Amino acid sequence: MKGRVTAELLNIRSLPSLSARKIGVLTKDTVVSIINEQASWLEISFQNQSAYISGEFVLHLESEVNLTGRVKAALLNVRREPSLHSDVMGSLILDSRIDVLDENGEWLEIAFNNRSGYVHQDFVEVFETRIDDVAVVAVDRLNVRSRPDASANLLGVLERDARVKILSQTGKWCEIKFNEITAYIHSDYIERGDSKQAPSTQVVTPSDKQTAIVAEGDLKPAEKLPLTGSQIDKKVARTWNNFGGLLADMSGAYKIDPGAAVAVLCVESSGKGFEPQNQNRMIIRFENHLFWKYWGKNNAEKFHQHFKYGKYENNKLKVWLGHAWRKDPGGAWQTFHGNQTKEWDVLDFARSLSDTDALNCISMGMPQVMGFNYKSVGYSTVQDMFDKFSGDIRYHIEGLFDFFDKRMIKALQRRDFVEFAGYYNGSGQKDKYGQWIQNHYEAFQNFTS
Repeated sequence: MKGRVTAELLNIRSLPSLSARKIGVLTKDTVVSIINEQASWLEISFQNQSAYISGEFVLHLESEVNLTGRVKAALLNVRREPSLHSDVMGSLILDSRIDVLDENGEWLEIAFNNRSGYVHQDFVEVFETRIDDVAVVAVDRLNVRSRPDASANLLGVLERDARVKILSQTGKWCEIKFNEITAYIHSDYIERGDSKQAPSTQVVTPSDKQTAIVAEGDLKPAEKLPLTGSQIDKKVARTWNNFGGLLADMSGAYKIDPGAAVAVLCVESSGKGFEPQNQNRMIIRFENHLFWKYWGKNNAEKFHQHFKYGKYENNKLKVWLGHAWRKDPGGAWQTFHGNQTKEWDVLDFARSLSDTDALNCISMGMPQVMGFNYKSVGYSTVQDMFDKFSGDIRYHIEGLFDFFDKRMIKALQRRDFVEFAGYYNGSGQKDKYGQWIQNHYEAFQNFTS
């Protein structure tokens, strides 16, 4: 269960009592995960320990509410752990949208480049996002605006009884997709809840286009490229020869140069989606530290019998290292990363404990998109994403491009690969990745010019 702080400042105490020691403060609109309720007190986690806040100043959020956020700072560091002293994984720029996975005191755990990282909540505006929240327009004509403001640019109108999916809500304004772009409508003029009689609006998303492309498009191109030249030339040629038909269709859908699509796939994916030496099953990577966050925290004793993670380097705990597991609580610990048969053994065991949590904690296929990003790539459940990715390489490529937000797509349309890399790989690596993409793009142009 989650709650939102309604007081300007809310004291955090060591015990459920006004006389208990104050160990911290939460500011207004901070969202917290509620572990337990004791009379008028709420138990939360603060700095990796149990703490308590007064329930009088916390608004309970509905169980189906997910959390997203918007970056308020010009540049916001994403860290590996919830600490100012933790390593910086990358940066987010002003107005970047993020998926909030969990709260940890003053820190938000977010999805970042197919992994999880932490940002300080002071620099993020948090929104509530209701799953499958559908609304029907209740007035004859409802203005659609570019920002949550009555003075913002008018993008168009929705007619009475038009049905829209609400992505998030800020105050009285609801975020929607309108002709493939983010837009806003006023909540006073809609009715929540689906209506089978209500006609659909002219709201189109890239994932809608991609569903048709994946189902109908040819995977391979009509004409192949020669496997000659440098290593980059050969990689570009192999990528085009294997997936050029689909990439050409996707380029048309996103209005980007086919060479840009090829270059991005070469640089931002592993280039391989299935492992022939493992019954041709999808390539995965199971992340123990994420399974702890999703399942282990509530099943600590069972988790520690079968999984471990973390390794200290230079007096810093690196949770992505030291992964091991054992099926028998009394057996020897085994490493498994780098061996797909063992990765699948771990996944199968974890799924027996919690299917959804286990699938959330694997990276999948060629693009290695994390399971917990299933909504970002157009799926209603992580199981649906897993099934599609397991069945056809087309969905891997679709998933990579669906994971790109509109800023990334616009950068690719302009062939500004450094800007694209800044959004996808983080500001600290934008020049390196941008140049790599540029090199692959130029190699493709040399083949086709």
